Amino acid sequence: MEQATWLSKNDPEGRLESSDISSSVSLVGNESRYFVLMQIDRDNNLWASRNMTEQVGLLDVGRWTAEITVSSDTCESLHGTIGFTVLPGKRFEYDRPAFRAGATAGTA
Repeated sequence: MEQATWLSKNDPEGRLESSDISSSVSLVGNESRYFVLMQIDRDNNLWASRNMTEQVGLLDVGRWTAEITVSSDTCESLHGTIGFTVLPGKRFEYDRPAFRAGATAGTA
């Protein structure tokens, strides 16, 4: 996928007031945001998804690695990988740590 869908939440004083999806986010120092890597359907199937509306493909049992590049207009890009394993019984678990910073295949 060329672009991730970011989940933006307005959470003043610990109360969720609204949630939205967007193709980009603006962050300040020490701020974090979530992006959508996969979705789980009613039958607990795991799907790679694009823009939270288009299912790209079903994630079969096994280990998966996603290469991540976060770019910025004002600083050097962040490169790394996110790993997870799809287990039998429609379960999954993230690698620990979930994100590993470093060169991706496209930058190595």
